[in-house]
Amino acid sequence: MRDEHSAVEVVALRARVVCPLESRSEGRLSSAPQDLDSERETYFSGHGRSRARVLSLDVLAAGQRLAGPAIVESPLTTVVLEPGAVAERRPGTGLIVTLTHEGNEEEADRDVAVNG
Repeated sequence: MRDEHSAVEVVALRARVVCPLESRSEGRLSSAPQDLDSERETYFSGHGRSRARVLSLDVLAAGQRLAGPAIVESPLTTVVLEPGAVAERRPGTGLIVTLTHEGNEEEADRDVAVNG
């Protein structure tokens, strides 16, 4: 039976799409060190507005500590340090973040792994 005026309802649709990627540099993570050292306006609940230092992970030396408010950027991720938090650069590509709440320090159980 053919009824050209009836509505058609699609219940399920499956598609397979293949897109070859070009070998251009767009969309690739940069391996070149980034020299960021700026400030950005931020807002933290309980602290209000403040200026946060923005640094590239690449400029932090192993053992160097950075107090929040701060933002640490890398090609792979961004770590935001709230006021009172402290990050210490680990050898390699990690940060240890220590949080403080009302004078009590709580060290994070894990490294925040980031690639530089």
